[in-house]
Amino acid sequence: MPIKNVVSWTAMISGYVEVKKMRIAIELFEAMPVKNHVSWCVILGGFVNCRQFDEALVFFSKMLSSGVRATVPSIIVVANACSFKGNLKQGCKIHGYIIKFGFHLDQIIEASLVSMYCHCLEMKEAELEFRKLEMKYIGSWNALLYGYVNNNNYNIYDARRFFDSIVSRDNLTWNLMINGYLKHNKLDDAMKLFSMMPEPTMEVFTSLMYSFIKNGNLEVAVKLFYRMPERDVVAYTTLVFGYLENGQLEEAMELFNKMPVKNVVSYNVMISGLLLSGKTMEAYYLFKKSPVKDAISWDSLVAGFVENGFYTEGIQLYKNMLLSDTRPSELIIASLLRASARLSIIMHGEQIHGMAVKLGHEGCLIVGNSLINMYGKCGNILMAKFVFDQMSERDVVAWNAIIHSNACNGFGKEAIVMFKKMKMSQIKPDDITFLGILFACNHNCLWEEAQGYFNSMVHDYGIKPSLAHYACLIDLLCRMGMTEKAEELAHSMPFEPDSTVWTSILSGCTLHCNVKLAEHAFNQLNLWDPLDRMPYMHLIRIYESIGRWSDVERIRSKMNELTSITRAGCSWV
Repeated sequence: MPIKNVVSWTAMISGYVEVKKMRIAIELFEAMPVKNHVSWCVILGGFVNCRQFDEALVFFSKMLSSGVRATVPSIIVVANACSFKGNLKQGCKIHGYIIKFGFHLDQIIEASLVSMYCHCLEMKEAELEFRKLEMKYIGSWNALLYGYVNNNNYNIYDARRFFDSIVSRDNLTWNLMINGYLKHNKLDDAMKLFSMMPEPTMEVFTSLMYSFIKNGNLEVAVKLFYRMPERDVVAYTTLVFGYLENGQLEEAMELFNKMPVKNVVSYNVMISGLLLSGKTMEAYYLFKKSPVKDAISWDSLVAGFVENGFYTEGIQLYKNMLLSDTRPSELIIASLLRASARLSIIMHGEQIHGMAVKLGHEGCLIVGNSLINMYGKCGNILMAKFVFDQMSERDVVAWNAIIHSNACNGFGKEAIVMFKKMKMSQIKPDDITFLGILFACNHNCLWEEAQGYFNSMVHDYGIKPSLAHYACLIDLLCRMGMTEKAEELAHSMPFEPDSTVWTSILSGCTLHCNVKLAEHAFNQLNLWDPLDRMPYMHLIRIYESIGRWSDVERIRSKMNELTSITRAGCSWV
């Protein structure tokens, strides 16, 4: 620009503040030849929005020292900075400035002061300061009521005491008190107060509906919806969400289609509900119909596709999302890494890893856990260990991921070492942890150790073994040739043996030539899936090894008959 004035300078600073690039905004601000009260207010607001409260207070002092008088917006900004910082000393100075220059008569400034005292003092002391105020506008009463409602050190009935002392209440006063009851899960008290409200607002109706939905009482929420004198898009969307939460997909879809106006939130709620119900294609078609798509729309769709097993399609959707200039969230990155792990395509996983680093998501716990899992499933244990070692914090999921990665890639002893380190880190193992350890023992034929870990899981940690835990022990016994003991364990466990258990027993019999048990396992597997050729091939190998050629021909003939039988197909069409 050939000529820059204070307006153009302030506009540029405001742009950088908007995208939270405060360093550049400060450099421009310092370079300004002339600053007015608007320029100062913009930079102060930027500091508060970026949670740089100390800097906001320092610059406010600089503003006053430069001879620029404070305005209502700048005072509100620094009062908020004092509130968030809990800086009572500076807040009292601001209060003094307000009185000195006559700003105490402004309604918004008075409410900001009350809010500041609520943040910096005990509520009783904040109320004393409130009583000293000259005007006591309704906004100030509401600010103190908000403080009581949201202060966890006080009983909700302290808020009700103060509410009852307010003579002239507006809709916000009623909304605050009713929402206070809802926050403390006192739905009966909320409904009693609601019945006393002179003119119930849509906001109160909607808040009550949502609370009843979350407490599993959809019937009351529906009654509230139809009692509303008028309904907005939020009320409709809340009830659609309620139907979906209650598993009533058809009712949700019917109400969604009847909505006079829909916004992006309405579409997102319905799309998420369809995905959770496994209606992946229907969710995709609704997504395409949505006139506006935000980051949450893409999050829901990509994550839903991956969750429902459409891994390749999920990755393609991610590419479409990038073309729409939407920034991938941590959730999408984690979902795509899970898709790469399921597909065992490390190239995709590495590309997603690169994107995570570029976006600054690699430090996110859910992304780190997904990276370990992806590299482990794709066979790159070195990268899995590298990611694990780089993590600043680790939860039980991270430890489980590295234990399973080692176990699945043949590093059973390393998995056991990681388990010991996990316990030393004071992270309590769960059922998934022990499944990984038993898997490690299985592949290293460590029967005594496996028994020890199984008993520790039950007696030391109180974890009830699942069928998968028993299946791991049974497979280990079969690997070691103890097929009869494996069968005993299969019949003694509190579960009906499934096809995985019988497959382990049949495989063990094949290796160690236990004909009688192999035939029993074969018959059991035939009951599970008569069209599976695998049991026939195992039994043929056993008969061949002992020279029972007539039985070989008989089983092979039965197996060949399976080729004429086809499984029932399915289609999306």
